[in-house]
Amino acid sequence: KTALLEATFESISQGFALFDDDDRLVICNRIYRERTELNGLSVEPGLRFGYVIRTNIGRDRYDYPGDTSEEKFERRMAHHRNPSGNIELRGKGGEWVLSTERKTSGGGIAVVLTDITDMKRAEEERRVAQARLMDAIESLPASFILYDGDDKVVLSNNLMKDHFRPIADLLKPGAAFADLTRRNVEAGWIVDAEGREEEWIENRLASHRDLPPYLEVRIADGRTLQSTERKTSE
Repeated sequence: KTALLEATFESISQGFALFDDDDRLVICNRIYRERTELNGLSVEPGLRFGYVIRTNIGRDRYDYPGDTSEEKFERRMAHHRNPSGNIELRGKGGEWVLSTERKTSGGGIAVVLTDITDMKRAEEERRVAQARLMDAIESLPASFILYDGDDKVVLSNNLMKDHFRPIADLLKPGAAFADLTRRNVEAGWIVDAEGREEEWIENRLASHRDLPPYLEVRIADGRTLQSTERKTSE
């Protein structure tokens, strides 16, 4: 039975270790051993989890939260003693590890280490791409807003807040086109809607669905804006 368990642990792609109720290592697989031995530790049954963490901190192995070494240790051990949720750890070499810990029925703790480096790199690439997109949108000499398939805001630039000041506080992801339109009209910002507010709103929502070539809108500060709308591939 023990041999079968060991073979099972060795077959998984994550690092696995089991610590007993005294927080001493009972068993671990090759991947966990290799990750831990990077610190120069000899990974043998009986090794205390706390010693592993102190060694990690002393050699700056991972970016643990905390200002001092002792604070880092105490915070990490507090989570280990009462595990709730997962911990993402960034290694000094740029790698990322997800640590998942669960208490066993016997009072011990099972630890699973998953390499999430590729996932974190992909997240960073998406973040950089998003930032570049926003920079490009902000550089436009015109206001810009993108709605999703449900006609809710995905993103907009700051010039949109200048052109439509009554909705500046509403221009956030998830805001509905219909609500933004109504706010502009009820605030008296749309000159041509004065005296026929509901009719104008109804016509504007219809034209938004039909996508006219362009639409001229006179606003309360004296400017006239030309609105051009296009459907996206989505």
